[in-house]
Amino acid sequence: MRSRKYIIYALILIVLAGYYAYFEVYLNKKKQQQEEKDKSVFSVLAKDIDQIKVTRIDEGEIVLVREGTDWSITKPVQAGADKTEVEGLLNQIEKLKRERLAGENVGDVAQYGLTEPKLKVAFHHESKWSEIQFGDVNPVSNDIYARQADEDKVFLIAAGAYQLVDKSLFNLRDKRIFTVQSDQVDGVDVKKGQFHARLELAKEGKDQGWRLVGNEGFRVKKDKVEDFIRNLGWLRVSAFEDETDKNVSTYGLDKPNATVTLKQGEVSQTMILGASRPEGGGIYAKLVGKPGVTRIEERYFNEIPGEVRAFEDRSLFAFEEDQVQRMVWKLSNNEYELKRVKEDWIFVRPQELKDKKVEPWKANYVSWKLKTMEFSSEAMEPEIAGSQTAWSVMLSGAEDRQIASLVCLSGENPTDSSKEGLIKVQTQGGEKAYKVDGESLNEIEKKIKELGEIEKNGKPAV
Repeated sequence: MRSRKYIIYALILIVLAGYYAYFEVYLNKKKQQQEEKDKSVFSVLAKDIDQIKVTRIDEGEIVLVREGTDWSITKPVQAGADKTEVEGLLNQIEKLKRERLAGENVGDVAQYGLTEPKLKVAFHHESKWSEIQFGDVNPVSNDIYARQADEDKVFLIAAGAYQLVDKSLFNLRDKRIFTVQSDQVDGVDVKKGQFHARLELAKEGKDQGWRLVGNEGFRVKKDKVEDFIRNLGWLRVSAFEDETDKNVSTYGLDKPNATVTLKQGEVSQTMILGASRPEGGGIYAKLVGKPGVTRIEERYFNEIPGEVRAFEDRSLFAFEEDQVQRMVWKLSNNEYELKRVKEDWIFVRPQELKDKKVEPWKANYVSWKLKTMEFSSEAMEPEIAGSQTAWSVMLSGAEDRQIASLVCLSGENPTDSSKEGLIKVQTQGGEKAYKVDGESLNEIEKKIKELGEIEKNGKPAV
């Protein structure tokens, strides 16, 4: 009898749960979805739009056409379009929503600023055109009055949504100078003043890597070349000065101050840089073979190397950081040693720190600084005469094989990091002395001091 009562209770709970799930959850969710759908201005997917017309009251009509996965501007100029900006516009059209209705069966739209709309956005999809027009700002909510071209209803669009569809010609234009893929570039040619360098990337054979054409013994640093290429890939036009090449001499482009060419296989793109804008605000530039004069920030000109040492590999050491198994340093007459145990670094000496762990990133940072340190020039014997060791660091790998050894010399190494310091390094060819920037030396000294100042009550390794 009791079990029957429990069965009845269970059935009642199931019915109540089902009622709640259907009427309170499912139907409520469907209602919310319908309300959101009703707020949508258009029922369109971004992928179905193949043409866009943006008409701004201050610029006139801008026409964009889809070409495969890319977009082009066909009016008022023939130019490539900024894919990111166009996709942002498409996505905003797809999800554009009415905030609320402002007026229905509106005959006179002048009160909403829609007689001459500030902005019109039209788009072609499924063999038809749709259009939305934007007028004045609502003084209370700061939203924007809008209407569809084929309707007599006026509604409000959120100010934020309006800003995302209000695209100028400059916004929509492709502002890249170089369109080759940075990571696919295999040739670089740089001319600046009297300086000229040509670099090529060998992808196969024993001499893989970048080389300086005409100077095969020159050590080219891969990271420097690739950083330069990457920066050119991010270069963007700050203004479009002239759509033709009729007045290139006016911009100093008939006698360029710098020329940069990037090659990707058989494709080659060349940028020339002319005069600085007289009133400031950039330097004139153009892509050879493409009509028009643009303006870019002057810093890009300053970043173009004017001497071959800008690409030179002046690294003191060559090793991979995961090769380092042991680190020894001497500082203030004290000697310290760490060993790597899997991913951890553990003190071997001094005795009071033995078996205590160091945060791995702190030890790895010292290795990284040594690996990336470069010399500015070799030091002569008179420059190091009488110098004493201020501190030293030595890294070793498997079987205690030394892979990096640096001795910082006292007397000449400044606390002013803008000045150069003196060091000695141990290489396969013996010991050599170099000048390096003081900032790098001060940073390494600071970090090894921190390593040696581990709290005495740190937890022992397990």
